Amino acid sequence: KEGMFSRSVELFYHIKKWPLCNVYVWNMIIDLHGKRGRVDHMQPLYREMLTYGIKPNVETYEIMMEHFYDARRPDAVLRVMNDMMQSHKLKPRYPTCEYALKAYYRKGDTVAVMRTFQQILDFKYRPSLSAFEMVLTTSA
Repeated sequence: KEGMFSRSVELFYHIKKWPLCNVYVWNMIIDLHGKRGRVDHMQPLYREMLTYGIKPNVETYEIMMEHFYDARRPDAVLRVMNDMMQSHKLKPRYPTCEYALKAYYRKGDTVAVMRTFQQILDFKYRPSLSAFEMVLTTSA
């Protein structure tokens, strides 16, 4: 598997300047690094993507948030969410909101859990059972 990963990364570095290298290709390489546990490589790839004029989409942020959450890095999850909403003015999808909720829950930030849950409702999403559980156990 390591050989395949190395070949994929090498191929990406050859094609990243090509016009066909769009946000979906960048998302794949960011996701590939996250899946391999190389979460520290995701942010530099993201910044490099921006230097090529490629605009991230909601999936870009969701990929990074998922892998940062799995790596037990709630602060990174929250930075990504903030960047998505503040810098790029993108509306998060429900899974993105739930990663933020889980990150605040993991940090023990009761106020932020409640605020994020309210955002989920404001976005007109239907909260999952686990979202309700986090709110109930936080406020108990």
